Amino acid sequence: MGFTKRTHKTIIIASPEDAKYFLKKLFDKGIDKMNNQKVVTTPVKYSNSNTAIQHEVTRGISFDDDDYPEDCDNCVGEQPSITGGSADDQKQKNIDEGLSRVEFADAIKVDFITSIDYRILCRHLGVSTVGEIKNHPYQSHPLITLILMESAIGFMDSIGYDMVGELNFDSHGNSIPPEKNPWSVKGKETTFTITGFVYFKNKNDVKTDNVAYFFYSDLERGGACITCYSTDTGKSKDIVNSLEKYSKANNVLRGAKLKDVNMISASFSEVEVKPSYTWENYYYTDEIKDMFKLEVFDFVKDVKRYNECNITKRGIILHGKPGTGKTTIGNIICNMVPDNTVIWITPEILQENNYKAMSSIKALYKLADFLSPCIIMLEDLDLFSQDRDRGGDVLGLGALMNILDGINTISNSVTIGTTNRLQSIETALANRPGRFDKVIEIPPLSKKLRTRMFKDRLEGWKVSKKVMSHIADNTDEWTGAEIQEFINSLNLKHISSNRETKSMSMKWADEILENLSNFGVGEASSNFGFGKKKNDD
Repeated sequence: MGFTKRTHKTIIIASPEDAKYFLKKLFDKGIDKMNNQKVVTTPVKYSNSNTAIQHEVTRGISFDDDDYPEDCDNCVGEQPSITGGSADDQKQKNIDEGLSRVEFADAIKVDFITSIDYRILCRHLGVSTVGEIKNHPYQSHPLITLILMESAIGFMDSIGYDMVGELNFDSHGNSIPPEKNPWSVKGKETTFTITGFVYFKNKNDVKTDNVAYFFYSDLERGGACITCYSTDTGKSKDIVNSLEKYSKANNVLRGAKLKDVNMISASFSEVEVKPSYTWENYYYTDEIKDMFKLEVFDFVKDVKRYNECNITKRGIILHGKPGTGKTTIGNIICNMVPDNTVIWITPEILQENNYKAMSSIKALYKLADFLSPCIIMLEDLDLFSQDRDRGGDVLGLGALMNILDGINTISNSVTIGTTNRLQSIETALANRPGRFDKVIEIPPLSKKLRTRMFKDRLEGWKVSKKVMSHIADNTDEWTGAEIQEFINSLNLKHISSNRETKSMSMKWADEILENLSNFGVGEASSNFGFGKKKNDD
């Protein structure tokens, strides 16, 4: 029991001994002269079932991404020493004296631990004091930490452990459900614990070989961490390090095509991968396709061979006017690397990840490194790496340069940047091997490719060779997007004509070409269009 003293304030005192000391001090200071106020003592409940672990973890966790460690060997420092609720040496001495008066002291020693979470942990690990519990923590960016949480059960099974249950407690020691997190990846739903204790039993049935984890997440504040508990400090550390290695190779995000990635809230969505995205269904030169085979597809499929030649990463800039198919190449890549992760990054996502002045590009590349071999698509590169002399984002550009220079070690990744405005990108970024190794123009379609696209997209239409040659000759410098608009316009004209037979005459072809020249969007347009080919007047 404890006591409270009531005047105009309420003071909580932990023990009867403290209450006696407090009252004596009051009367020694002449409280009887203080307006003759009456001292009243009221008993209050003193809980013997609070929690300690979550408090210790939240004191040790970093909520500032600038402090996140680079790797597991440099995880957050050892958490505060375990006390298990022992108030002071005198209290422990009193407990020891009490236990010395009973013959079954070993059986009840654990019951004197104040914190319910530690009492349960002691019983699970087959020990009777908190001091026998050893721990090792792990913390990285929240999304990466959650990847480890999701992988933990599979990892423990791989080293001979069975999961035997999970618990969670509020700050008063009341049992509450573990906090779960749902992910939907590659058409499959997975739900896993992100806050709570998860207990594992060694299959050899030796209690002291058991292991437990405490998972903790506060994604609103941008923090998440894992602590492994066992009876040996080295064992706890080895398990955490091995969990990280296992998670890199065995996690639900491996092979996913990710976009809208937020490292702080541990959220993402997926690129829709359509089987139709193949080289055969789109129109690129053989030189471009051969270059991607060597620089991208063969690299991620056999990184070991490339590493033997000291090639650990590649970088490519794709540039060209709008509509040439730069984004389509990204979709083709997603379809052609089913076993490799693709991370699609836009300038908007960089802003979402810019938490507490962090270098968001560095955080996203940290994920790429964790999921390597990996492909990173930097869409609209000119928008987040503009020339510094033109007011570009120096922090983001500097981080990007450091990563691509290898200052921050990102191994076995391919970075592909796309831009409509190569001239806007800082020269140092575009013209130095080792940052981006290839700068490739995706040009408008050649006559050969235009003819092929017209034939493919006009399948089912009656079109004479003369008309086909005519439209191919009159669409010089057209992009694939502009040719697709020609096809759309033709279909609209067919619908308005109410004809049953699909056929294109020379007259229709010329009318559509004229219409797109006057009103189209793109460089093929003039007068009322938005392209470059406009009349000076």
